[in-house]
Amino acid sequence: MRILWINPVGTADFDAPIGEFLSGAKSPGTEIDVVSLKRGPMHLEYHYYEALILADTLHEVRRAEREGYDAAVIGCFYDPGLREAREIAERLVITAPAESAMHIATTVLV
Repeated sequence: MRILWINPVGTADFDAPIGEFLSGAKSPGTEIDVVSLKRGPMHLEYHYYEALILADTLHEVRRAEREGYDAAVIGCFYDPGLREAREIAERLVITAPAESAMHIATTVLV
């Protein structure tokens, strides 16, 4: 299984630490690549910044599908572009942290 983690900011500063963390959490035989955008803001604290990264994030999703990845993760808890990415993907599984975490939370018995 091949997974692409898309760090939707314009800096690669976080790619190595995220890659190291994911390497320790993945299943044997799973390959996880971490990429950041070539341009864009250093954080996504404003809706304006989310709008700036949308097109490049979607281009990364398309690239992942062309290159045979099985899944892509939009690695920001705001889930920027998640719905749009799912609209353009034909076979790629796409997820993001907020939706995933909230779904898991709904399964926890109190």
